[in-house]
Amino acid sequence: KSTQSYHTSTVFTFNLVSILHKESSRNRTFNACNVSKVQRLSLLKFKS
Repeated sequence: KSTQSYHTSTVFTFNLVSILHKESSRNRTFNACNVSKVQRLSLLKFKS
C-alpha cells in the first residue's frame, strides 16, 4: 500500500511539474511579447 501511495504522489508531482513547466514557457512567451511592446513604447517616447 505504501508503494502505491508513493507511486501516486510521484505521478502527481510529475504532473504538477509538467503543468508548471508549460505555464512558465507560456508566460515566457507572453513576457517576451510584453517586453517588446514596452520597448517600442519607450522608443516612441524617446523619439518624440
